[in-house]
Amino acid sequence: MKLKEFVLAFGISSFLGYLYISGRLVIDGLTYPTGYDYSNLNFDFNDYTFQGILSNLYVFSNNINLFLILMIVIICIYLFIFIYKPDFNKIKNRVEVITEYKTTIFYKKIIKKESNINKFSLLLNISRRLKKTSQDLFPKYLISTYLLSIISILLIYITLLFLFKFNQQGVDMSKMNIIDNTKYILYNEKKLFKIKCGKTLCIYGNKEYTFFKKLKEEDFDTRVLNSIKSNPMSNDFYFYELSSNNINNSDKIILVQINYKKNSKINLKSNPLEFRLYVKNPFPLKNQNMIEKNCYRNIVTDETILLNNMITKKDYKGPFFIAFKIPQKNQVDFIKTFNPGISLKDLQACR
Repeated sequence: MKLKEFVLAFGISSFLGYLYISGRLVIDGLTYPTGYDYSNLNFDFNDYTFQGILSNLYVFSNNINLFLILMIVIICIYLFIFIYKPDFNKIKNRVEVITEYKTTIFYKKIIKKESNINKFSLLLNISRRLKKTSQDLFPKYLISTYLLSIISILLIYITLLFLFKFNQQGVDMSKMNIIDNTKYILYNEKKLFKIKCGKTLCIYGNKEYTFFKKLKEEDFDTRVLNSIKSNPMSNDFYFYELSSNNINNSDKIILVQINYKKNSKINLKSNPLEFRLYVKNPFPLKNQNMIEKNCYRNIVTDETILLNNMITKKDYKGPFFIAFKIPQKNQVDFIKTFNPGISLKDLQACR
């Protein structure tokens, strides 16, 4: 087999193997925190390979400089192989000659205490003997063609797997799939969000990433979180009611998920804003000063802190979570971004 044919055959097989392993590591990272084994989801080779393609594209799109460096290294290696075609048989032979020569000199001088050693004749005899043996046992093509190709591909293979940390990428993706999601199923009155699906089963988890369940997707109706309108219409955010929980006989906590629009330049984790929630009053206003009854400030709860800190990656622009404490009898009307410079009245009137 010629060098070009070998690189083509072995290179493609190695590349597919790399995609397979990287995809498998990602899926293992996706499912490991849930307590379920990824093999039970019945993935096949194509599933792992496809996930490997997506994961590598994700890595390269976020590490352009690293990608360019790796491409240059790979191109240089193969140009070296194709153009210069180094004779590794000669390199190997020289290493063997030098090694045996040094060993023989040491033996003769130190062990046998010889003083009159013809070094040139010794080196020449060793060189002739090993060269003949090397030519008989190690054909030129076996060393120069295959060895460098195999070693270079394996080194690149191992380096990529080590640098990209696909298992950790899978763990991060598992959390992102839950945090970003607005579609859910209802299981025993719990809202569960999809993490990953195999051929027949899917793994679901709650937003807090503390409860997981392996279920058949077709056994449950997929629902969407109730959206909350913004007034005026926000150019940066979508608002969703994640949960509503009574905390006493008169009040409840509304947990709101804020998703970004595609072109939004705002990141609420690094530049937090305040929001005001307005409710519909179920009874007629008794006087003109009832605005405080239908406007509420966002508050911080243990749950919002947990959700906002679940993913700490600096480049991650995921949803932001806020909460409002409102009377049980009131219904949510709309949310608006609070700007004290424009609406000082809200600062004074909203609870």
